[in-house]
Amino acid sequence: DAIMFLVSMLASGSEVGLTTAAAALRNLACENIENQMCIGRAGGIPPLVEMLSSHSVNNQTLAAATLTNLSVFEDNNKIIGRVGAIPPLVKLLDDGNEEGIGQAAACLWNLANDPENSDTMISEGLIPKLVYLLQEAPGHISRCAA
Repeated sequence: DAIMFLVSMLASGSEVGLTTAAAALRNLACENIENQMCIGRAGGIPPLVEMLSSHSVNNQTLAAATLTNLSVFEDNNKIIGRVGAIPPLVKLLDDGNEEGIGQAAACLWNLANDPENSDTMISEGLIPKLVYLLQEAPGHISRCAA
């Protein structure tokens, strides 16, 4: 199965394998609930959350984009919050490039549908960051923050 293979590539340790697999999973999860469900059940979420803490801003952005696509599926939404994605997503709002900030804001928007995730977001100091983004960020990022 292609999804299982790609999820195993996330854990391969190879930088090329990691980015290739994450990009492929991002595309497979885009507007496809069945693929979102399969990726979550195959264990793809924890390595993507680890990728949020990469030293590469591009990898952080790619992980945030993939998690944004996966977070549309409600079961994944809960898993993403439980495995610790919220703190690095909130950090990406401060440290990311423009695309990474937009992806982090969009993913956090999706995750906020779960009450446990919302509580974690508040405790991580998300509200002041969103207010800042609404006031200061370029238009497309401020729309994600809204």
